[in-house]
Amino acid sequence: MRNRPRSDTSPIEAAPRPGPAGRPSRGSTIKSVILFTPKIELVLGHADLCILKRGRHHVRNRGPKRRCRIPRALISYEWGDSSVIRFSILGPLEILQGGVAVRVGGYIHRAVLGYLLINANKTIPVSCLLNAVWGSQPPRTARKMIHNAVSDIRRMLEETVNDESITLETRQPGYRLQVPLEYIDMYNFNIIEREARSALACGQLNIANIKLREALGLWRGSALADLTENGARWPELTAVDNKRLAACEDYFELELARGAHLDVVAELEVLVATAPDRERLGRQYMLALYRSGRQTEALEFYRETRQRLMDTLGIVPGAGMATQYELILNHDPRLQISSTTEVA
Repeated sequence: MRNRPRSDTSPIEAAPRPGPAGRPSRGSTIKSVILFTPKIELVLGHADLCILKRGRHHVRNRGPKRRCRIPRALISYEWGDSSVIRFSILGPLEILQGGVAVRVGGYIHRAVLGYLLINANKTIPVSCLLNAVWGSQPPRTARKMIHNAVSDIRRMLEETVNDESITLETRQPGYRLQVPLEYIDMYNFNIIEREARSALACGQLNIANIKLREALGLWRGSALADLTENGARWPELTAVDNKRLAACEDYFELELARGAHLDVVAELEVLVATAPDRERLGRQYMLALYRSGRQTEALEFYRETRQRLMDTLGIVPGAGMATQYELILNHDPRLQISSTTEVA
């Protein structure tokens, strides 16, 4: 009996569950397949064994075979512990192998791995790693310590992660961590955040809101928070955290537009305390306070911000924040929720 063709855009209705050492067991079935590789061919039929490697996803059959191309939009294998690897840097550094944390090591190991991950697939000079770990005053044995840390990380990746697509190579004048970017949460955040901005540009506010929630949901704190607590001050981390704040601002804008000021006012209060120089967040916080019946607090927040800027930098808040202050002071009707905005 001939198999009916499957649509390239439909989920695969069968994925083997792992047997020993993470390999799929005979006779098991697949619930869904989401693939991270950009170009994948899957042989479909009466599968009794599936061997999974990056770039090569083969099913050996006893029955009829046919090939189909699986769209990149399908993303995650749901097979069990040893089938999925995730590098998480949007928060404390964490490696998860099928949901189980992998031990990385002490500060030097974590700093080296974190810096290589944030610069994945790039050759990083040893001098940059020295500066990332110790700043401008590394100890005399620093190069040897970096070499030892790299050796330990390489051994950990080979023994624990055991993924052929992930390698830590020695490349003059330093090292290169070769890893599929989709394994790293920061790069997934970037993709989803770009999709949200595209939706915003097209006026698709509902889609933008959903995408922003999804992107921000990947965060577990400041980027590599465990390293920054120990003194790491990398420009790369500042850039990543600024992208998060920009996504937060877009998200709060949409939430305020749909009248969810009571839901976001507490979050805004925390963010304006941690990022006091972002005036867009300040304006959003003032609006959320005002709509929550806290006009006095909104006005006081502006006055405190103005005084702080005068004392520290000798400047005043920008025109947007000053205009917001005047609108709140005068109970301007433009501050009310627009009835024409539709955001899910």
